[in-house]
Amino acid sequence: MRALLIPVLLLALAVAGCQSVVDHSGPLNITSVSVTTAPGYDGPAELARMVRKEATRQLAGQGASGEPATVDIVLTQVWYTDGAKALIIGTVNRVRADVTVRDASGAVLASFEQKADVFYQPRNLLGPFILNGRQDTVMVDPKLAFWLAQMIRLRIYG
Repeated sequence: MRALLIPVLLLALAVAGCQSVVDHSGPLNITSVSVTTAPGYDGPAELARMVRKEATRQLAGQGASGEPATVDIVLTQVWYTDGAKALIIGTVNRVRADVTVRDASGAVLASFEQKADVFYQPRNLLGPFILNGRQDTVMVDPKLAFWLAQMIRLRIYG
């Protein structure tokens, strides 16, 4: 329960006061989502696939009566807590992306940087962190993908 509460609180703080893309452009019907990685991105390729799947699920077809639009997500950075840092500062993991929303003609409706932080506490702290020396990405990556897509959805739809 605590693992879910922290991202929800961060989500509420992050979007407080932000205006959504649809506040400026009117209703949107996102017809496609693309996810690529920026030059120099050193995160796992599997994370990009997870973000595409999750962002498509959360964004596409949400506003069927709106104007057609596309979303381009470029993953720029992923950061995992390693074992030593986890013992000192906690287990924060972060993904950053540049997001562009375009209308049917390709004109940019909005462009913004989005990040998502996930705090992950394994059941056995000393096991995965100390032995592997890094975060358990199998458990963390789906959460990073979910929360990044969630944050993007809130920035677009409000």
